Amino acid sequence: MRAGIEPESLPLAGGPPLGTVDDFQYSIEQRQLSPGEILLAYTDGVTEAQDKNKALYSGARLKRLLASAPMTDAKAVVDLVRDDVHRFAAGAEQADDITLLAVRWLGPTPSN
Repeated sequence: MRAGIEPESLPLAGGPPLGTVDDFQYSIEQRQLSPGEILLAYTDGVTEAQDKNKALYSGARLKRLLASAPMTDAKAVVDLVRDDVHRFAAGAEQADDITLLAVRWLGPTPSN
C-alpha cells in the first residue's frame, strides 16, 4: 500500500497452510518497500468472514477499504480492517481464524 495509489496485491506462488505439510518447499518471494509503504498480510479468515446471512466479506470489500486506509502507521491499518470485519460480521459466529500483520517501512535511519 502506498499513499495516494490504489492498493495492489502481490502475486504469490502459494502453497498449503504453514505447518500442514511436512518438508513442503515454499517459494521465496521478495519485494523492496519504499519509505512509507505498508505491507498487509492476512489469512483467508478475513476475506471469508461471513455475516448472519452467510455473505462473505470478500477481497473486493477489503481492497475498497484499504484504498481509504490511513498511511500513518501499520497498527492503524490492522485496526481499520479488524474493526470493519467485526462490523460486517455483526455478531455472526466466526468460522475461521482472522490474522492480520502489517509492516510499514520507514526507510533507512539517517546518519549523523
